[in-house]
Amino acid sequence: MVSVSLFQPTVTRHDKKSGKKFAKKTKVWWMAWRDPDLKKRCTASTGTTNRKLANQKAREQQDKLYRIAQGWYHPAESHRDKTLESAIEEFLKSSRARNRPQTTAAYQISLSVFQQNTTCLCLRQITVNVIEAFINSRSEKVLPTTINKDLRHLRTFLNWAGKLNYLTKIPGFSGIFLPTDKPDPVMISEDDIKAVLRALHQRKIKLFQDAGWWKIYVQLALFLGARRGELLGLKWSDVSFKEQSIKIRRETSKGRRDRTYESVAALMPLLKDWYKSNDPVPLSTDSVLPWSHTTHRQLYVDWKRILKAAGIETERYFKLHNFRSTCVSELLESESSFTVRDWVGHASVTTTEKHYANTKKARREIASKRQVR
Repeated sequence: MVSVSLFQPTVTRHDKKSGKKFAKKTKVWWMAWRDPDLKKRCTASTGTTNRKLANQKAREQQDKLYRIAQGWYHPAESHRDKTLESAIEEFLKSSRARNRPQTTAAYQISLSVFQQNTTCLCLRQITVNVIEAFINSRSEKVLPTTINKDLRHLRTFLNWAGKLNYLTKIPGFSGIFLPTDKPDPVMISEDDIKAVLRALHQRKIKLFQDAGWWKIYVQLALFLGARRGELLGLKWSDVSFKEQSIKIRRETSKGRRDRTYESVAALMPLLKDWYKSNDPVPLSTDSVLPWSHTTHRQLYVDWKRILKAAGIETERYFKLHNFRSTCVSELLESESSFTVRDWVGHASVTTTEKHYANTKKARREIASKRQVR
């Protein structure tokens, strides 16, 4: 029987001051065994620093190797001819139970595009060469950013299939993504914000939603930096006039976590006026920003009309999501990254700094302070 043992790898580091080497053991436990077929030592990470959990994973690996050696069981044998279509259906069903509807819809679109651009019928036929062919066929039609989005969703799907032992080997995605130029996140100028609010105040634009509705949306988006789904999912029960707080519920959040904006006194008079202006008076279960349409298409039609009425030129056009990057960039000028991360509900500081921070203003200030020697 193949024996699986545990060990903690030793990493050699150099001391910068003394130049001496010293060894340090990592905290994560690894498994090691001698493969009788390959005639070599194999290793795999347990992914845990807990010795008890690592021992459990080692026993599972040992049992799996023994069953394979006896010919009793092969992890992917029963799914050898599993069709790509059935696997995608099962993946989307699993995604609906865990993720937001928008996330599952994005997976469905990308995987549907992959099916249309490949000849694979079975899941096991997907290899790196197949993925490369998919990239080549798509590169003639869409931008690299769209291809990379499809590849990320395809990678999630294949990793899911690998965890369920539907694949013996998951195709590697290292170095397969296309290089793209990442522009600075858009930071909306104060003049453009005033122009939009001025256009809404005139109330002469033909819109699907009332100009008053849009005024509340813009103010909340700028102040909180919340996402579109979080704002449209906000209910009056989430707004506390007494405690002067607003709660974003996990059901509407991309991060699937609740978060509360406390002491937002500046927003309360605006929300009170909006609450009183509704006829009849809203219930606690009613939405702060009610949306009666089945899609969000009307939202973007309205937004283009508002920008046109505000005199925003095409080269200065900005999206609704840019209110979020504007809020983050403004906050990072005075607050720490960790505070801003919690404010906007990001999973990590890296997301906050990499995808939402616009440092153009800070770079200008640095340039003005530099001197020629």
